[in-house]
Amino acid sequence: MRRHLRFETRSLVALLTILAVLAAGCGGDADDEATARPSPSSTNGDGDAVDPAAGSPFDEAFSERVDADGTIPTDLALDMFAANYGPIPGADDSSVPTEGLRSGSLPIRILTARAEELTAEQRAAIESALETSTEGQLVEAAAGDEDDASAGHVVPVALRAVPAEARVAIIAARSMLYLNDRLGRPSALPIRIHVVPDSELGAFDGDSMADGTGPLGEADDLHCRVRIAARVATGTESSLESTTAHEVFHCYQMLVARADVPAWIEEGQAEWVGETFAGGSPSSARQWNAWLSRPDISLFRRTYPAIGFYAAIEADGTDPWSVLDDMGQAESSLEALHIAASASDAETALRLGRRATRAPDIGPIWESSGPGIASTRGARRLTVAEGRPANPAGPLPAMSSSAFDVNISTSDATPVLRVHVGGAQLAIGSTGGDDAVVTAAIAFCVGPGECACPGAPEPLPPLDPDRIVMTAATATPVDFELSLELISIDDACTAVPGDVPTLVMSGAASLDLAGGYCMDDGFAYRLDIGFSEGFDALEQPAPHPYAAFTYYVSAARLGTTTDAGSTTYYLDSTTSGTDHTAGSSFSLAPDGLSGTFTLTDGSSGSFTCPRVLSADEVFG
Repeated sequence: MRRHLRFETRSLVALLTILAVLAAGCGGDADDEATARPSPSSTNGDGDAVDPAAGSPFDEAFSERVDADGTIPTDLALDMFAANYGPIPGADDSSVPTEGLRSGSLPIRILTARAEELTAEQRAAIESALETSTEGQLVEAAAGDEDDASAGHVVPVALRAVPAEARVAIIAARSMLYLNDRLGRPSALPIRIHVVPDSELGAFDGDSMADGTGPLGEADDLHCRVRIAARVATGTESSLESTTAHEVFHCYQMLVARADVPAWIEEGQAEWVGETFAGGSPSSARQWNAWLSRPDISLFRRTYPAIGFYAAIEADGTDPWSVLDDMGQAESSLEALHIAASASDAETALRLGRRATRAPDIGPIWESSGPGIASTRGARRLTVAEGRPANPAGPLPAMSSSAFDVNISTSDATPVLRVHVGGAQLAIGSTGGDDAVVTAAIAFCVGPGECACPGAPEPLPPLDPDRIVMTAATATPVDFELSLELISIDDACTAVPGDVPTLVMSGAASLDLAGGYCMDDGFAYRLDIGFSEGFDALEQPAPHPYAAFTYYVSAARLGTTTDAGSTTYYLDSTTSGTDHTAGSSFSLAPDGLSGTFTLTDGSSGSFTCPRVLSADEVFG
């Protein structure tokens, strides 16, 4: 019987020392604080609860216990290991569902890196559970056809007549050639393939770990051991290709990724790599279902379902292969996100939210794609009728979203849809129109004909009442609330009551905002509008892709002014941060409660302040 490298502290330290020397300069560890996490909810396109069996019970349970940055607590890794491989002293093997726990590599990596935190009894139990019954077969990258490494995927090989271990070894060799080409580097460790009885892997399809049998320090004995369950080796060929490439890719990660790399990076990458190599397979169905049906789970707390993230950045124009290694070396989930996505965090969250909505008839950015993708939708149906508003609300964690199909039952008396969102950015899409991004309040015409307010430069923007989709997304934890209400044109044209400023802009940029404040501190008059809880354009790094308007004017120049004071206007990435002081015209009423403006980009509009606050009232 083959014995894996003993799970002893001194041996482990020596092994990690060898790995550290081989991978010098490839990254470090990071410790992060845990934060509270909201309870998730899930509905399908008909508003019904999604069958948990269609998704990943493991991913949901994992997300409840992992830290906000994705750092996996040691007790969670022990429970994950015990739930599949067998009892471990001090572990709760009933606390982690195995449905969706696809690979043993994740808990093995965590427990190997933290062996010094474990008791001698725990280490002995883990070592015993990881013993394997075969010698395995050493594999090297080897080409089949000349096009294998450049075609974008490997054509499945017909190896039914070949013994299982040899068959898997051939696929592993091809996957190594494929990975060498895509990553631009070879694996730093030799790879040995084992096909083992299902009983050795439990519910897992496979696992991988650093292994050896001789004295430490003999590089030719140190290798990456990959085990594939016999049922997978004799099952669907595309699933075998996906699983083999998944586990082989972990061998490539071992000397590059930091020890505490979050699961959304380690396992999300491996799931995407395996499915990309295979050209899609049934193996990823559960993970895709979990990604598509539960966009309200934080990306940073996900495991294998993060396959959807890598597919999404590819659809947005980023080559995932170019960022996999650097992401593994990042010291935090946020740093890894910045490596993978060039947009701002808020814009990235909104892009992921749009794709989770899955409405290709609205536009390609509202659809998900990727190898092995399922047909699941996570959008919730909202019905809005006269006297029947819709008011979904709840917590959203960082880098998450909630998607909606909106059904409008409008009438001649209530042709206006008033939308108010708090805590998150809301993207709205409709057939025949441009997308709108809302951070506070906006009104749309959903009835027949135009909806025009007296004196307004343009009518309210239209939406097709027969096809409206929305997604609320956030880069930071928020309490999200959405209000959708059908109102009359008269109500839509009436200023919002209370201490809420409103602003209407049309031209090069068009929007209808509510929220913020008007302030006179004796030196300057200031209008801040369009801000909502959880988003303040003044505190976001440039560019500022979401609607907000800030206007300053010297108190001595109240009345009609031209080129007044220091003016800053934010709307989208094309005009973000533009200084409209020179050439912009502003007219402020003597009482400071209303005004009009024309900006240098051609936009014009008006604003109303129910009252002007003092600096003490605003800043307390």
